[in-house]
Parts: sequence; structure tokens; C-alpha cells
Amino acid sequence: MENNVLFIYLTIWFWLLMSLYWAIKAKASSQTSFSFEITSLVKMITSFLIIYLPLLTGGWFAKELYASNIWTNIMGATFCGLGIGFAIWARNVLGGCWSGKVTIQKEHKLIKEGPYSVVRHPQYTGFLLALFGTALMLGKIFSFVWYLFLIVSLIAKAKQEEKILAKIFPNEYLEYKQKVKMIIPYVY
Repeated sequence: MENNVLFIYLTIWFWLLMSLYWAIKAKASSQTSFSFEITSLVKMITSFLIIYLPLLTGGWFAKELYASNIWTNIMGATFCGLGIGFAIWARNVLGGCWSGKVTIQKEHKLIKEGPYSVVRHPQYTGFLLALFGTALMLGKIFSFVWYLFLIVSLIAKAKQEEKILAKIFPNEYLEYKQKVKMIIPYVY
């Protein structure tokens, strides 16, 4: 752990930056009340910070999958930063149509530009890239297990959102869905 303390702090800083941005945007541009969004924000922040749990515990949680090194540290921090940047870009483009809970906002429109032209759920793509980078940098078994759990969770939430969007924008969303992949560009 001594050789990656700087990278641990760097990735934590990325996550805190994203959390601060999310809180400010939820207060400033969400169509729902901030108290409506605060539960989602707390759940999101907690979920993403749990990946660091092995650093605070011993036993199975702290078992290494591999010994971290300068290359896994650099790649992990880079993926984390790029993922956070992509998620922030997506959140910014979504603007007032965003909600932490699966909800259709007033005058909701289907966003298809910017990062939404690359994947249908770019915030989740960014989160997952950042989480993968964090797990890669940490090199702990638990971090990768938690990452896999969050993949399943975010895909389930994305599918919930897609059902609602397909009802609201039946023809337009179906066409969009055929052109743009869900989470991984050109793959899935």
C-alpha cells in the first residue's frame, strides 16, 4: 500500500470532486427538490466509496488479487479520472432532465447529443470506468467483487430507465436504442 498512497488520495479526490459536483447540480438544476435528491446522492457516494473498504479492514476484504505497481496505479488513476470526467460531462449535458431516482421530469426530452451519442447511459459508463480504475489501482479482491456488484446494479437501473423512456418516446427511443449501445460503446 505504501507505493500507491498518492494514487489512493488522487482517486478519492476524483470521487469527492464528482460528489460535490453532483450535489451542486442537484441543488441548482434538478426539477425536483434537493431533499428528494439527497437520499440518492448519499447512496451514490456511499456505494462508490465502499470500494476503498479493504484499506480500512483486514482479513478477506484486504486480500490482494495482485500487488499494485506503478503501472496499475497510473492506469487505475487515469481510468478513474477519465470516468469521472465522462460522467460529469454527461450530467452537465442532461441538465434539468436529471434525477437521482428513475423519474420523468417536466418537459422531459430525449437527450442524444454529446456523450449520449456514444452510449445511452454515459453517466453509468463513466462511473463504471472510474470504479474499474479504482479497483485496478487498489488490486484488492473485494474491490473487484464490489465493482461487479455495481455493474449489475447500474445495468438494472439503466433497464428501468429504458422502460420508462420507451413509453414516453416510443418511436424515437427505439430508433435511438438501435443506433447507440447501452453502456459500452459499440459493444453493449
